[in-house]
Amino acid sequence: MGISGNISAQDDLILEELPGLEWEEEQLEMPESQESSPKNFPATEPTEFLPDLQEEELPSLPELEDEDELDEFEEKTTEMDVSEEKEVELPLPILLPEPEKKWTAEEESLLARIRRTLRIYRQTSLATQENSPSEIMLWILPFGCQAEIYRGCREEEDRINAIAALCWNIPMGEEVTFGGNSRQLLPRLGYGIQHTSGQLLATLAIARVPIDYPFPAAGNERVFRVSDLVEFEKSRCVAGNDLSSILIGLSYYISPEETWEANDGEMWNLERIVRNELSRKVDAASPEITSQLLGLIYSLRCLRMRSVDITTGEFARAREYLQTFRQFAFSLQNEAGCWHPLFFTRKGAEANDFRGMLLASGPILQWLVAATPVEELSDPALQKAVSVVEALLYLHLEYWDPATASPREIEGVCAALHALVIYEKRYFK
Repeated sequence: MGISGNISAQDDLILEELPGLEWEEEQLEMPESQESSPKNFPATEPTEFLPDLQEEELPSLPELEDEDELDEFEEKTTEMDVSEEKEVELPLPILLPEPEKKWTAEEESLLARIRRTLRIYRQTSLATQENSPSEIMLWILPFGCQAEIYRGCREEEDRINAIAALCWNIPMGEEVTFGGNSRQLLPRLGYGIQHTSGQLLATLAIARVPIDYPFPAAGNERVFRVSDLVEFEKSRCVAGNDLSSILIGLSYYISPEETWEANDGEMWNLERIVRNELSRKVDAASPEITSQLLGLIYSLRCLRMRSVDITTGEFARAREYLQTFRQFAFSLQNEAGCWHPLFFTRKGAEANDFRGMLLASGPILQWLVAATPVEELSDPALQKAVSVVEALLYLHLEYWDPATASPREIEGVCAALHALVIYEKRYFK
């Protein structure tokens, strides 16, 4: 069951004129992160300090030569009318309004379409009876702490907060988020629950949930907090595993200088997790590659916001790798403005496979709009990608049914929605 009726014939112009959907495919090689070496990034230029001020001798008060002059001076000061004293108001600078940023007609149209599409999808929502915990986590990415889901089935129209539903362990589908243990927090891992270790923690970090947010988890008397989840995920670090979600969560919640011991006795810090992600082989034809890239860019952004030097060591390698991969991604963008359904292994498009292009272009754009510097968000290639992904999302409304959608479809749609949210906040702020 789609959302037919929300789409008018006038809006269908979005994809009718998209060129370049029947080209020959090219086998491509992805840039290797393992061979990349630290790049010597220019150090920050030293601040130019103000020149030292020379000490000057203050002028002394005029000396009175005789007692007659002293008496005359005292009479003048005692005869002053103190009632004439007034508070002096300092002149204030004239505050001019900040100039409003001027958008082109195309940009204003794009912004209107982004907000329309986000509004329609937000109304569809997911449901606890029809969707799994991992799908609810994906739904939170674009809508954050305001994300709502139906409690039960969608027909009941009883909505609850999605983050609260996860943390309070409300059953979703046939699964719950946490295992039952009154003494320890046990977030479950597996199909339909968490795709990777730390998925829940990464979701809470992206939604900016406070670290002291309390929740009962398995419904026990003890109240846990996000900080307990942080400690649990720190202990689960294992070399070679997919730590992309753990990297996002820990980069947001812990101190950049912190080190800890995992369950296997190995010592870890954020830089070692970055090194683990750079050396981990991933499937370049699946969302696994964009999850790795997202983990790296979110970590670097959190570190930069905390004034951590990211121009040395593993952080520098990650920064160079992301810059190289961003150029590589744009080189694979087809003439329509999106990407092949097989992500970074093909260039071109599958004829009329709009769904496949959406489910690949959504995660790719989600990473790109987060990795692109603010001053480059007006790049025509990026704006074209945003416009086409919005168009693909709007077209997909004809087929969108969260109750029957596959996990892969929900992942791609939510990534595409999140990409639009990020772009709107960063460019149209």
